[in-house]
Amino acid sequence: MRTIAPLIIIISTILNSLIAVVLLQRQLRSPTNILLLAIALYDTLTGLFPFPVLLYVYTFRHCDDYPPFNYCWFHRINHDILPFIFHTCSIWITVALAIQRYIYVCHSEKAKQYCTLTMALKAIACINLFALILT
Repeated sequence: MRTIAPLIIIISTILNSLIAVVLLQRQLRSPTNILLLAIALYDTLTGLFPFPVLLYVYTFRHCDDYPPFNYCWFHRINHDILPFIFHTCSIWITVALAIQRYIYVCHSEKAKQYCTLTMALKAIACINLFALILT
């Protein structure tokens, strides 16, 4: 756990950054790719926010030190609250992607109306709001 978690976070951050570089190209801009980009972003943020805590406590073995009061708030927000919000967003954007795929396959005549860049961005915004309210 001491070295594996930070290593996994670093690798996933690098790979999700490469995914973002590819999906941000103008010729690849589509509603599906916008949702995939949002999933990559939220998965990266899910790992990056607890990273300082994991590095400090587990890798550098400062788990026996008495932490200052400010660190407790930092730990609570960065290790517990924000990763939960980002992970919730990632899961619900995956659900939105599945709904979009369903519309494309089963109701292709309505796909041009409902599966647009604007609708994908609105779905992401609604999911963000939902995750914040849920927390």
